[in-house]
Amino acid sequence: MQYATTRMSHRCMPKIYIMWDDAHYLGKGLCSELDLQREPICSILERVLFILRRKNLFSFFVSTSGRPSPLVPTFHIHPSTVIMPEIPPESVPPFTDFGFDHLMAGRQVGKIGAQTLADVTKLEYVVHMGRPLWGVIYNVGSKNVKMNILGFAQTKLLGQPSEDVTAWTLSPDQLFACLSQRLALELDSRTPADLLKEQNLVENHMRVCLKIGSGFEDPVTTSSSEPILSEASSLLTRLFKDFSMPEALKKIFSEFPIKHERQGALLMLVMFTITRDSAISRYHEWYTSIPIVSVPSFFEQLFAEDISDMLPSRLARTHEPRSFMDVFSRANMHFNHCVKRHDAGMLTRSMLLGFIARGAAIVHQPAVDMIVPFLFYDLKLVKWNVGFILAKVDGGAVPRAGLFDTMDPFVLGLFEDGEPTVPIIRIVFALGVAKEKAKLVRMPYHVQGDVTSYDFWCAGMSPEILKPAATAPWTWDELLAASCGWAKIYDAESEEKTAYRRQQNPLGVGDTEHWNQFMDAGLGEMKAEDYFKDFLD
Repeated sequence: MQYATTRMSHRCMPKIYIMWDDAHYLGKGLCSELDLQREPICSILERVLFILRRKNLFSFFVSTSGRPSPLVPTFHIHPSTVIMPEIPPESVPPFTDFGFDHLMAGRQVGKIGAQTLADVTKLEYVVHMGRPLWGVIYNVGSKNVKMNILGFAQTKLLGQPSEDVTAWTLSPDQLFACLSQRLALELDSRTPADLLKEQNLVENHMRVCLKIGSGFEDPVTTSSSEPILSEASSLLTRLFKDFSMPEALKKIFSEFPIKHERQGALLMLVMFTITRDSAISRYHEWYTSIPIVSVPSFFEQLFAEDISDMLPSRLARTHEPRSFMDVFSRANMHFNHCVKRHDAGMLTRSMLLGFIARGAAIVHQPAVDMIVPFLFYDLKLVKWNVGFILAKVDGGAVPRAGLFDTMDPFVLGLFEDGEPTVPIIRIVFALGVAKEKAKLVRMPYHVQGDVTSYDFWCAGMSPEILKPAATAPWTWDELLAASCGWAKIYDAESEEKTAYRRQQNPLGVGDTEHWNQFMDAGLGEMKAEDYFKDFLD
């Protein structure tokens, strides 16, 4: 973004504001009447602004392109001009810090009209989040414009009208734009070719440039939280019968330098995203609001097994043991994308209200890979009404109660001592477990404490356990193999060769073959009293 303005006193604010959107096109030419030459639009604009130089005029030149040179008129005076400007216009260097949520002023979550989940999921409210583009078009648009605002968002996301594409014709850039808007994919562009791809995503597919060098080098980009864009992506892929999110993910992994600390966690996020879309009622009027999904409906689409009769794994002293369906029958969730937090600061239930209102789950948190908040009692956006799903990926092959101890909501800051709590749900995914050993374990009643929790240990990525795994199962296997690549390294033609291969990396993994060649199996088995008796004698 750039702007040009005439010099003015700080007491004399502009009376006229003009925004030139897609200003990179100003460098293109217009044919003269004689069609003898093409005159750049910016030179015509230059003369117009020069004529208006004495007016209180403020012009914004907005562009998603990384080519700023034609945006701001240079205001060179033609040689035939004998009168020099008394007030020469000025321009400033380009900048990318333009902010978000400007149209949310007076509409903040918690104010009148934004106090329930039903309020904040109406499209007439959602369009004011993110860039002003959505709200401005919606507020002044006709009824048809308002009803098609998601279609407009799809067009901006794809860089072309959505009706012109199919699941098979989506380009890698379009696929990345759709998935990144929901999965918070980050890029690690290091080559010129990758940087050009990233720049194209900003220019044509709504990716946000957070920071850029003075010479337009080393951009830092992200897919920021814009619920309208995320729902546009969701609706687009839901309408494509042949669309497969795992297939799309596999394709963009081969095309883009995607940064991922734990790919297993990303697969879990994809599972949750598919589940959410599957839980949406087919009768939902998508042109009026973003769908709200009940917690029981979500788990009906996540697990192949009916868990409605499950009793709590842990029980708060103030709660009665009730079935999963009975407890969560009124609980509702709202998420169509996720936000990756880059700091390890604790989240509170008050903060989770903002994520709920914005339709966002949270990833990349200490001790958990994903937090999906929900409203427990009703649709009111109140701190005491907030519950959550805590999920993480673990490489273990057996369920252990200790895994859930690390997901303590009090340690995470989500619950505070002395405050009323609501039941929560915790899931540990052991995705690397072989399909033949896949199972869903309902963790049994363990201990009475300060929180009621329904805990699940989910082993393997089998359609018999996880419903989303039924979509493109072979692709899930390939993605899983990539995320657990270290384990596949040691697979050989025979058990003997596998053992030899493991021996070549001592202590690298916990399997016996990595240490039994140089350590006695009985080492460390001596009883403590036998060891200390020599000191006591």
